[in-house]
Amino acid sequence: MNLTELDELIYEVIVDAEGEGEQLWAFQQACEDAFSLPSARFVTGKAVVVISFDYDGNQRRGLTARCRREDCSEHIVRMAEVAFPANTNLSRYVAAHRKWMVIGPYPAGGAAPSRGNRRSTAKTGDLDLTSPIELIVLSVKKKAARCRLPESERVVTLRAPGS
Repeated sequence: MNLTELDELIYEVIVDAEGEGEQLWAFQQACEDAFSLPSARFVTGKAVVVISFDYDGNQRRGLTARCRREDCSEHIVRMAEVAFPANTNLSRYVAAHRKWMVIGPYPAGGAAPSRGNRRSTAKTGDLDLTSPIELIVLSVKKKAARCRLPESERVVTLRAPGS
């Protein structure tokens, strides 16, 4: 789906919504209408079952997906972080939602990231840490925070010392 088609889909979803909050509710409804739940998907390369979509009022976070892992634990993640099969109706809405959130649509193929393509560690000079950098926090655990660099698909995990 090209950027013009995404813009048309965004307009179709939000045409009657006033303000960002209503627009996010409209995206939630469009995604629910386009997809039957629960459904097996991937989040950061890990298999999950998507149970539901929600908008909790946090405009910066956008839509969320309630996911269940194999160990039956449930987690709420940004819907933009869930990999949906390419060329499906829902993948179109997720790409439109990501573009509306100024994240950028999924890379071509929209497939779940493969562990083989992920860099396991940063190399010297990989990031310029001599000055502050801006990060978007995607998830937080006890001793780690998963973040994304703005305007990129680059994900960085910050870990507390000794973890």
